[in-house]
Amino acid sequence: MRWKIIAAASLIAILTALVWYPALHFGFVYDDHLQIESNRQLQSWSDLRQALHQPLWTQLGPEKASRYYRPLFLLVLFVQHSLFGLNPLLWHLVSIGLHIFVALALFLFLFLRFDRLLPACIGACIFACSPVATEVVCWISACSESLYTLLFLCALCGFVISCRVQTTSVALALRLFSTCALALAVFTKETAIVAVMLAIAYDHLFLLRKPHFKSILIYAPIILPLTAYLWIHPSLHRQDGRSVVQVLSTIPYLSWLAFQKLAWPTPVSEFYDLWIDQAHSSASLALYISLLIGTLSGILWVSLRSRFVAWAFSVVVLPITVVAAGSALFRDYDLFHDRYLYLPSTGVAMVIATALARVESRPRLRLITTAIIALVLCAEVWQSRIASLQFRDDASLFSHAVRIAPHNVIALQLMAETAIGRSDCPTAIEAYQRAQQLRPDLWKTAFFLGIGYLRCGKSVQAGRAFGQAAIVPGATTEEAALAWYELGRINLAQQDVADALIALHKAASLDPASRKIQILLTQILAEQQHR
Repeated sequence: MRWKIIAAASLIAILTALVWYPALHFGFVYDDHLQIESNRQLQSWSDLRQALHQPLWTQLGPEKASRYYRPLFLLVLFVQHSLFGLNPLLWHLVSIGLHIFVALALFLFLFLRFDRLLPACIGACIFACSPVATEVVCWISACSESLYTLLFLCALCGFVISCRVQTTSVALALRLFSTCALALAVFTKETAIVAVMLAIAYDHLFLLRKPHFKSILIYAPIILPLTAYLWIHPSLHRQDGRSVVQVLSTIPYLSWLAFQKLAWPTPVSEFYDLWIDQAHSSASLALYISLLIGTLSGILWVSLRSRFVAWAFSVVVLPITVVAAGSALFRDYDLFHDRYLYLPSTGVAMVIATALARVESRPRLRLITTAIIALVLCAEVWQSRIASLQFRDDASLFSHAVRIAPHNVIALQLMAETAIGRSDCPTAIEAYQRAQQLRPDLWKTAFFLGIGYLRCGKSVQAGRAFGQAAIVPGATTEEAALAWYELGRINLAQQDVADALIALHKAASLDPASRKIQILLTQILAEQQHR
């Protein structure tokens, strides 16, 4: 049996490596540039030590600091930066390696659960080859998902093995290892708190028949990251005018998209046509709510037949619920990503393994099931190889995102910025114009259109775009001030000092604390007095 286990684990590792090895030839994309290439926090231990007490993205300035506190994720990036520098091949090798270890940890957990090799191996293979994992494997900055999922599965294995060993001290050591792994998971990503709840629920539902004080006390290490998280984590609040109705009406569409992609993940994209204030008809909303109710009812009906299936479906549903409920805190047009389904896809693999374990003793059903599984695996490998190609570089990633989500203004703006970096001004201007036409009510679409015109040397058009951005009704005072400031700079470059002063005075009145506005205004006034 030992050699069969080693052979199955080797098969999973080799298959996973063969599916994802093209990512070794990819470069840094999207957030990798700011998170890795130009992140000074990764360049010295003193900078990292300070960053470990701060939210993510603090390196861009206090005003850019995010809601996310992920010190373990940052520490992993620091170690890789120290070892590999900026060699993307080695960074991608680590991402693929993490995915392989997650697949192997899932295999071990399923084998411990069913004590059968075939269901555990097939479940792990289906997870390892799924296109859902494309973003996590091929995009370095998404490795937090695989890292906390690995810690979650290791914790589960530790809990299970601790109940099978005879020595009390070894059992306690394994349980302590598991709780420490869960504690580290919380330091990797916020949604890992769901994984902690699921692991503790599994421990109590299937392992602790007679809970005692020592068994429960072993969860104490989890208190540390939760305390640190609440102490350091910035306040959660919305910075826009989204209404509760708008947020609630988006949740059915987001949830159904998640379930749909778990059933069949393609097409894979970094962005999707989904945003908070998207216009939906009442009939459409009712249809999606009905689909969700039907899906959840089916899950509940199946779950009533087995406690483990119920728990496995919880691994699928709970993370999706958290993402849907937290959509009010996300950036608009950036509500959903495939990486959010990485942990739920392990739950899908658990459900599939459970079904295979039940039909394994029936020869006729086993033959049919094996044929279906073989077809699914072939389709997964094919789709994963195709989906991974978009992560070659920024141009491929954002142009693919625009094809999949042609109404997503963030995808359009990112494609435009990439085109400007390639000196492709026609493509950049077209993308900025499409974003502005789609959402003329948004400050950022008009403002970035102005930036695009300015970078392409079209100052007259840039001035018009900045003027429009300055008077967009939904703009904050700081945004309006920034638009007036850019308009003033354009007027000054065109030697129109009078209009430049008017624009800069408006900017200063809206944002009197801005140093750059005050400095430029003071310089112009000083030059006028000198003359």
